[in-house]
Amino acid sequence: MSTTQRDKDSQQQEAQQQANPTPSQTSTEPPTSGPPTLESLPPELRLQILTHLVTPRSPLPSPLILPSLRALVLASPVFYAQYRAYRWSLLRDAVVATLGAAAIPDACAVRATATLYETGTHPREPAVLRDVLAQYAAERRMAAEVVRRGMTPTVLLAPAMEDELVVMAGFYFSVVSPLVGEVARLAWRRLEPGREGCEVGGLSGTETERITRALYRFQLYCNLWGAGERSGPPRAVAGVAVEERLEWFFCLLRPWEVEEVDCVYTVLDAKYEEWFEAVKEGVFKGKRKLDFGNENKREDYREGTISRGLRVFYRMLRTRSHEGLVRRVQKYATEDPWFDFESCLDWTFQEQRRRLQPMEGDRLERDKTPLPFDGDTLDGPPLAWVTLWGGRYVNTYGDTVPESLKQWGHVFWDAERLRGSNGVKCVERERERIRCR
Repeated sequence: MSTTQRDKDSQQQEAQQQANPTPSQTSTEPPTSGPPTLESLPPELRLQILTHLVTPRSPLPSPLILPSLRALVLASPVFYAQYRAYRWSLLRDAVVATLGAAAIPDACAVRATATLYETGTHPREPAVLRDVLAQYAAERRMAAEVVRRGMTPTVLLAPAMEDELVVMAGFYFSVVSPLVGEVARLAWRRLEPGREGCEVGGLSGTETERITRALYRFQLYCNLWGAGERSGPPRAVAGVAVEERLEWFFCLLRPWEVEEVDCVYTVLDAKYEEWFEAVKEGVFKGKRKLDFGNENKREDYREGTISRGLRVFYRMLRTRSHEGLVRRVQKYATEDPWFDFESCLDWTFQEQRRRLQPMEGDRLERDKTPLPFDGDTLDGPPLAWVTLWGGRYVNTYGDTVPESLKQWGHVFWDAERLRGSNGVKCVERERERIRCR
């Protein structure tokens, strides 16, 4: 069996284990004696308990639903058997309730594109990628309509097959959920580096959702144009120019949402640079020699390794020793000349897009349309974005936004956190610098 096939089988097994936990006991029969327990309830009532646990209460996310379902079926062989009997509907409702209606299209798109980078039946040709993103745009419109009309959000996953739900739940458990906290921690500590006690603490619901959707969207970009998470050389993306990526993908998002994705990239870029600097001597030894002393070469490797996506990044984060870090860098470091994440958000390509493909956002910016901060909601802009642009609509992002703000994820955070720290002052300082350009 090839290394690629072993990696693929291992990841499929990991997803199955995350979404289909196996209880420690083998018996699935409820106890027949002793005091009454949840397990001794009739099957109909046990099903009602499971259904009530996972039923979405609103279109907004409830990140504890999937973990709660998993904890219950792990703890009880009886509830595990009940879960297996109704897995499709229970897992569908749990995924919707956990992610919220607005993030479902992102999770579906990540699942659908997870193996596009491989050769075979789904090459990354322009027509294929355009169809994928057209479907993504349609699902985003449907999700917005579900939220607007207060519809039952489970309709968004009605067409999903059971194995697709298993993969979605597994990726959330094994990658997205743990990385939300890790990315928040890595970003927040860069707001005031060196200051004792500068810890991120608990995240609010809106902060969690902003980072969650940014992670999914970054992973989607990696699936479409990255090197791929498994071993082997990167696959070329035929004929998709960076200006087309800007139009096809980033222009589907609101400007502050693009900035959320860019902040994820910036956090990963800084962490990979830290790792590469730490191991630059060690990786020049052994069977695979990597020259990280050459700055240009190291930048190429850093960009390519970032393009392998979030699962590889999380595996790197879990490394606990210097020797282990050296081994993993030697394993995962990749040059990828086709990723071009930063190039897509270059100001010159944005200006070109404005001339050739004007958008409603361009008109709003030209008319100096007010964009007030109306509180921390998933639909509205965060305080940092409104403050940076003086309360008016601006349809720009990428290298027009100061790098110093991206480093600490300025668009991730709620107003209360920003006002209770140095965050607002940092944004105001950068706003003045932009005005003086």
